Amino acid sequence: NIVHICINHSQNWLRGPHSPHSHGHCKSGVKLVSNQFHTQIDTLGVCYVHKAHSALWVHDVIVVIDDILAIQPSKMATVEMVMMFLYIGLLWLRQQQRKRSIRARRRIIGMRRRIAAFRVNQERDMMNFLAVIATNQMTLSTMQHRSLWMRRRSSEFMEIANQWDDLQWKKNFRVSKPTFVYLCNELRTSLQRSDTVRASVSVEKRVAIALWRLGTNIEYRSLSNLVGVGASTACIIVHEVCDAIVRTLLKKYIYIPVGNEAIEIVEGFKEKWGFPQCFGAIDGSHIPILPPENNPRDYYNRKGFHSVVLQALVDHEYRFMNVYVGWPGSVHDARILSNSTVFDRGQAGTLVPNSVKVIGGVPVPVVILGDPAYPLLPWLVKTYPGIGLSDKQKKFNQRHCRARVVVECAFGRLKGRWRSLLKRYDSKVEFLSTHVTACCILHNVCEVHKDTFNEHWLDDTVQQSSNFTSASSSSTLPSSATAIGIRNALCEYFESH
Repeated sequence: NIVHICINHSQNWLRGPHSPHSHGHCKSGVKLVSNQFHTQIDTLGVCYVHKAHSALWVHDVIVVIDDILAIQPSKMATVEMVMMFLYIGLLWLRQQQRKRSIRARRRIIGMRRRIAAFRVNQERDMMNFLAVIATNQMTLSTMQHRSLWMRRRSSEFMEIANQWDDLQWKKNFRVSKPTFVYLCNELRTSLQRSDTVRASVSVEKRVAIALWRLGTNIEYRSLSNLVGVGASTACIIVHEVCDAIVRTLLKKYIYIPVGNEAIEIVEGFKEKWGFPQCFGAIDGSHIPILPPENNPRDYYNRKGFHSVVLQALVDHEYRFMNVYVGWPGSVHDARILSNSTVFDRGQAGTLVPNSVKVIGGVPVPVVILGDPAYPLLPWLVKTYPGIGLSDKQKKFNQRHCRARVVVECAFGRLKGRWRSLLKRYDSKVEFLSTHVTACCILHNVCEVHKDTFNEHWLDDTVQQSSNFTSASSSSTLPSSATAIGIRNALCEYFESH
């Protein structure tokens, strides 16, 4: 482009108004200059111009210079200037060509280096791959091959169980078949698992494993061999089923009734147990445990073993209305009561129905019954303490104990059906609350669905009940005049009834 510009400008500048347009022959001086120009072009290297496709431009310039010098020899200075421009242009073309050739060589060198680096990396990766293969082969040749991935276990437990009659079924699972099916349907959403590499344990088998464990307290090792799962799997299944029972069925089966349902309980106590204005009975029971790692002395009770206390409020049909479990066995019953929701609702007036009956001129509200370990409160009545009692007081104590026995019977039926509560709990104490609460819920499920209780289940329970019943010392808290007046009015009522 520079050569082309020089040609155009030189033609316009050298041609004047009198410039002839015909071409003449070159003079000797012109030939000399032309020869010198050709020599300079050769010195620079015309090959670069040819490679730049500018050979025609250079030839045209030479022809123009010859014509100019032939017509006007005095224009030598101008011709020399044009030659200088052409010389500079050729130098620039040569420099650009050198830069292009250098860049091309650099690209080629960079490509060669990248290819060499790629080959080196490829060879290194291949060597590493071969080394890994060799290492694996050596490991496989020296290691001891596993003879099996899963132990052969019996998978016929449920098939055999489904062939049992109702008596065998209830003896082993502690519930009837309809109750078992009901539990499976209620817990299916929480217990259903999808198949992975192995087939998952069915919901029916999970519930059966948990009920067997709760009903017998069998060791997990023996349970795993019985049902055909691993010992750790059996332990996990029991915990998951207990947790599902608490999350799914707690509010449905253990709650403090209100309204007409609460009035029915009060009437049921009067009709069945002969105690008016009674809403329920409260007591505590010890659940034996292994000595925990942290603060084992706190769990050592007055009976001489480590335990956790279960406090329960029971209605006239042996059903739990409230359970409170988790306090160490050495804690007094009155302290456990004061920290429970039963006490909070009793003090707030929301525990029992708001129904007052005048007995002997004294307004008597609905109350619950407790043993001497509890304080005497306007909503909690206990027996007369001490010796040297009058006949009326003795009769009151007798009627009181007769009605309060429902809570003792509820504990007996609970532990008779779910015998794991009779033996020492061998898991962590943190899991005990869920375990015991699940048993209480299952107890209520059986009572509500009229799942009959086998009386021979009480044989061992009666023998051990004296050890497991909470036996705290009598409460020494002062009683209010209102509470004393309510108890005296009930005492007068039993004297005439």
